[in-house]
Formats: sequence, structure tokens, C-alpha cells
Amino acid sequence: RFAVPPKVPTATAESGDGYVRLSWTDHSERGSDAVTGEEDFEGYRIYRSTDPEFRDPQVISNGMGTGPLGNGQPITQFDLVDDVSGFSDQMVEGVAYYLGAETGITHTWSDHSVINGQQYYYAVTAYDKGSESYNFYPSENAITPSRTPRGGLVLPPNVVEVRPNPKVLGFVPASADSKAAVLKTPYPTTKSAA
Repeated sequence: RFAVPPKVPTATAESGDGYVRLSWTDHSERGSDAVTGEEDFEGYRIYRSTDPEFRDPQVISNGMGTGPLGNGQPITQFDLVDDVSGFSDQMVEGVAYYLGAETGITHTWSDHSVINGQQYYYAVTAYDKGSESYNFYPSENAITPSRTPRGGLVLPPNVVEVRPNPKVLGFVPASADSKAAVLKTPYPTTKSAA
């Protein structure tokens, strides 16, 4: 049996003029590791890529990108304020896992460094702090988009596809009037001759 990461969060996104806003569920924060029995959730990492294979964040040079394991370099990270921070004590091939900087947990994040018209893929992963007693390296959810036999893209629940764009010229936002609307007949009524 192996250590398992927390439950995969479900991500959603909305976009606008020069921004993408992500939100995700909190069910990763509940539950215990099937092997250790410990409630070991530690935080979330967000990855951004311009291709569905998530090659952009795969620049791995140190523990910030999780070394030889993991998904690469996250664009941002949120972790519990719980006196667990910095690099893990456990190492794989000499590389420790970066557990965060006590930033606190959130379930929304906005990216204002996007370019309008560019297609982006975002992944939200949950990770745990590992286990000192079992000497387990921290575990993180995988990013697993796949292709159908005809070339279609299937995204897991923690990955979203989004394209920021400005509003259409002439766009007028909807509004509601508190007064009751008066319906007018579009055609004049005629009296029938009797």
C-alpha cells in the first residue's frame, strides 16, 4: 500500500478582460490518509499552462517544482497555517517537497497576468504533508487530461480550460427595475364594426 494524496478538488473558472478567476471545492480538506490514518491535508497548488499536457510548468530545477516527482512549478500555492512550512524532511533523489509558507487556505484565486485571446489550462491540486512516522514523501493530486480516440480532450475535475477576452463592443450589462413593467400592445387595437 502507498500513501495517497487528498481527494481531488473540483475546479471552475470564469474569465473576463485580462483576468481568469478560479474557484474550487473544499472536500480535499476532509478525510484521512488510507494508509497512515492521519488527517494530513496541507494545501493547494495551482498550475497554469497554454497546452493541455501541462508542459509549461515542467521546468524543474529545485524543490519549489517538487524535483523529480510531481507536476512542475505552480503559479501559486496556498497552505494551512499550522506550523508546517518550508521543505519536507523526506526527500526523493535528494529533493524535498515545498510545503508552503503559511499563507492560509482559500478557495478562489484570480490570475491577472493573462493575455486576452490566449487559451489557458489551469489545474488545482491538493497535497498532504507526508508522514514522518512512515517516512512518506508528501503526496499531490495528479494532472491527468486525456485524449479520446478521435482527438477530443477530456479534462479531469481539477482542470479547467478558459480563454480571457474583453467584453464585446456595445455590451450593456443587464439590469433589473424595481417598478413593475407595463406591457404595451405592439399593435393598435381596432374596434369591430357592429
